[in-house]
Amino acid sequence: MRPFSYIGEVGSADVAVRESGGGDTTALLKAILQASNTGILLTDLDHESLACNGKFGQFFNVEPSVVVRSRVEELRRKVFPLLKDHAEWLRKLELIYADSSCIYEDDLVLMHQPELTLHRYTAPVSDASDRLIGRLWTFTDVTRERRAQRMSDVMHFVSSFHHEEPKKVYGRILKEVSEYYAGTTAILSLLEDNLLIFRGIEGAPSNGRQLARLMRGNTLRSSYCQFILRTSEPLIVQDASLDDRYADVPAAKLGLSRYMGVPIHDPSGTMVGTLCIVDDRTSHPLDEQDMRFLTMLAMRVSAELAREAHLSQRLEEHVNANIRQALELDQARGVLRAMNGAFGLLAKLDNTDAFIQAQLLAVRGVLGFTSVCLLLCEEDLCRGYAVVGSAAPTAVAIKRSSVVLDDDWTVGQNSSFNALLKTPHSVGVSISSGHREIGVFAFGSERPIDLADERIRLHLEALFDQVDLVVQVHLLHRELGHAHDELRSTHTELVQSEKLGIVGALAAATAHDIRNIMSTLDIELAASGRDPVEALAAVRHQSARFSVLAHRLLSYTKPSADARATIQLKDVLDSVSSLLDGHLRISKVILDVRLPQTCVVNAGAGQLEHVFINLFLNSMQAMPEGGTITVVGVQKTKWLHVSVSDDGRGIDARIAEELFKPFSTARANGFGLGLYSCQRIIEEHGGTIYVNSLPGEGTTFVIMLPTGPHQ
Repeated sequence: MRPFSYIGEVGSADVAVRESGGGDTTALLKAILQASNTGILLTDLDHESLACNGKFGQFFNVEPSVVVRSRVEELRRKVFPLLKDHAEWLRKLELIYADSSCIYEDDLVLMHQPELTLHRYTAPVSDASDRLIGRLWTFTDVTRERRAQRMSDVMHFVSSFHHEEPKKVYGRILKEVSEYYAGTTAILSLLEDNLLIFRGIEGAPSNGRQLARLMRGNTLRSSYCQFILRTSEPLIVQDASLDDRYADVPAAKLGLSRYMGVPIHDPSGTMVGTLCIVDDRTSHPLDEQDMRFLTMLAMRVSAELAREAHLSQRLEEHVNANIRQALELDQARGVLRAMNGAFGLLAKLDNTDAFIQAQLLAVRGVLGFTSVCLLLCEEDLCRGYAVVGSAAPTAVAIKRSSVVLDDDWTVGQNSSFNALLKTPHSVGVSISSGHREIGVFAFGSERPIDLADERIRLHLEALFDQVDLVVQVHLLHRELGHAHDELRSTHTELVQSEKLGIVGALAAATAHDIRNIMSTLDIELAASGRDPVEALAAVRHQSARFSVLAHRLLSYTKPSADARATIQLKDVLDSVSSLLDGHLRISKVILDVRLPQTCVVNAGAGQLEHVFINLFLNSMQAMPEGGTITVVGVQKTKWLHVSVSDDGRGIDARIAEELFKPFSTARANGFGLGLYSCQRIIEEHGGTIYVNSLPGEGTTFVIMLPTGPHQ
């Protein structure tokens, strides 16, 4: 029953009745009572029943004649079995009877099968002289209306429920379905080969053993869902025991004879699973209204499953990319270590044989190659050393005619290199001094060598060039020793310069902001004198400005919700302007705010700051040479219109259509969540945001927010 609702008192009212000779008022009253589709009961001032109709008797399972013959306590005992809370029902009756002139209405739930919801209305009855003579009670069946309202409430809640984890969303949907159907078992199943995998389950059958067996027997042919997956149509089974098509389903044999399910589709339209309920409440009928309700919820579940798949794919891509980057970095480090080690040998070893052996030991194992050899050629013979696996260097020799010495790489499968390296695959390059070939350097591999792989080719080029260089440098080290030292020094300086350049580029904007904030803080602290309260306020004010530095990396995270209140938009923009002051000056961007004297909105100040910070940062990025950001506010009776415009490069129409979608970005280093989070904040406030832009003509974001509280 709804909470007690006192409506008012009965006043005098005229009732017109056509005079009819020989008319029988009692007969007329009986005709009215009989024709009404509303349960009607008339009681006197002592609460005794004077009249009731058949609909009242139908609602309360008692004959009308018994009603008017029974005493009050006797009649109450007859209706008690239909009431959920006898004490509450009696309490409200006492409140009504305590004031003979009150009008009252509420909803009353009766324990029928299924439950019946009646709208109860009662008012005093007066005679022609306005003297109270009794009380009228009416009971209207509003079961379907209340049911539709509950469904609407559930769908509204589900549509507004969001969580960064899709599993939390469809888990909450299952919970809402289970609770709506009084604790029934709600299941989200996804098809994998011939199995239905329970992605989520809420509520449990009254018999725990039933659920355990249901979980174990989760093959497609053992479930009600098989019939949906065959036809792609929703299914209601009111009582499986009465239908041979479903009687053999294991769940039905366990007593779970009532079932309703709808299909789940992926974004391509392929059916991937079901959303269903299953229980033993065969006496509670399910109908098309229930099916539409479950279908609407299944659409939201489908969207969350698609979002989950997308996030999983993005995560897998990031993980794979990180693995590839780690592998490439490790390989690059190995190549650099080998190259650095080889260069280090030049100053240590004057003996050519010792130099070659040390060179091979420095590069063996790099890039996964199992063998390596370095030969120097003199007339018809090439001699040198080879390293196979973890063995020590071994002296080897090969006829020069067996070696193809040209500017191209030599990849062999049956060459003399393979015999030297003891591998089925090899790759080598000649070492030249001017126009004279002086040697050959080769790697051996147990696996085919893919020179189409740009990464492998780049590393090999670096290694081959390095070996070519150090061999020649070794042979001429006395004449080029000084040049080598200078080259090494220059190389170190270039690396350091590049590192400093990268650090400087990354730190420039942040350094400007920190310097400006600290300068302002010094001034405010000096002005505050010895007053610690003012000094602390100055520190807190300026420390808040540091938060904009975090927005460069974290501006796409979902802002925390804060309390909504009637606030001045100017105060929000002043706060954002203060936070972005350093960025605006460094970017040579002017912020032009045009607001009426009073410009108010009911919102969370922190969330609005998040929206405008994102929009201003986007505008600054669109104007690399500087420009103007113009903010114009128009206050209307119920709405506040705000436009944020820049004179940047504009947005292509195709990109503009995708701007507010998650992970949609035109920047290579962007995440595509900034404008998406802005749209969510505005919509949660009951407003809208859209963009107008043409390439080369700037961009305008338009925001509409209600000035009053959003319900």
